[in-house]
Amino acid sequence: MRPLKEYHLAWLSIHPERTQDWLRFMLKAGFDIHHIDGNHSNNAPANLVLIEHKDHMRLHGATRGFARELETVKQRRRELFLAEGKLAYETALEVYKTATYSSGIWIETGRKSGLGHTALGRARLWAKANDLEWPLFHSRKGRQNNLKAKGA
Repeated sequence: MRPLKEYHLAWLSIHPERTQDWLRFMLKAGFDIHHIDGNHSNNAPANLVLIEHKDHMRLHGATRGFARELETVKQRRRELFLAEGKLAYETALEVYKTATYSSGIWIETGRKSGLGHTALGRARLWAKANDLEWPLFHSRKGRQNNLKAKGA
């Protein structure tokens, strides 16, 4: 039988209804004694609380693993958005060649790319990440000037 630590005994001192055997059972069942103030040398009974191990790990920064996992998810999401942005940007360039009015470019781009209303935002993200021209298209007047410059 494993001996209890000093802070275990301190916790028991304010819980006379509990025995050492009961506490050992609870520790094996997935509970820990947590130091409320975070100071592991402060074993004052009022500073100790019995909590579940998973909650204890969250309190002590075992969520660093969660933070890494969250960063991985964010990175994957960004990669997906960039891939969608590339598709939207390239689709918009194709649509631009045949579009008759500037506001229809993004509607048609969203439809052709399958990205719907997110096409504009994804294309903007792709352009910014790759130092490409943005805004990709300007007003109708700007489009008419661009078409004249292209010789259309």
